Amino acid sequence: MRSGTTNSIRVFFFFFFFKICNSIRVFSCCKVLSHIVACCKSIVAVNLSPPSTNMGKTRGMGSARVQKVHRKKQRWSDKSYKKAHLGNEWNKPLAGSSHAKGIVLELIGMEAKQPNSAIRKCVRVQLVKNGKKVAAFVPNDGCLNLIEPNDEVLISGFGRKGHAVGDIPGVRYKVVNVSGVSLSALYKGKKEKPRS
Repeated sequence: MRSGTTNSIRVFFFFFFFKICNSIRVFSCCKVLSHIVACCKSIVAVNLSPPSTNMGKTRGMGSARVQKVHRKKQRWSDKSYKKAHLGNEWNKPLAGSSHAKGIVLELIGMEAKQPNSAIRKCVRVQLVKNGKKVAAFVPNDGCLNLIEPNDEVLISGFGRKGHAVGDIPGVRYKVVNVSGVSLSALYKGKKEKPRS
């Protein structure tokens, strides 16, 4: 569209220039030519200036629906809104609750991520409510000795909004109770593990 406009302007000025030359029979055409070229450049510059890109929010009496739909779409960029309305919370192992009971399947050691070099003591737990298997971290030194396979444990969330903690890869839960007794109480020697 712009190239077409430029060509038409050039053709117009070409004929205009020759009419002037023929009518006034001027020999010093250079001055006239330079004047015409300057005029042509200024007109082209005005015509070919880019359109304004200042696109703001739609305003006016009839813009309510547009604003409503736009806000509805943009809401999904908010993490907390997405978490609340997507419905994925029920697919997670704890299914929306803070704690869950499970049976210890095995004692495992998770290798710490770089640059640390250690074996983090964890247990593989099968949840009672839905049968899902998860890895749970066992806090405090020597607490792994207080847990045996087939023990019933209570696990809770452990980490930053579903993410792993520190250098323990893929572990998002920790052991809180063992056989109905607090793990911290067992560790401090305040209570004893019940014999079954």
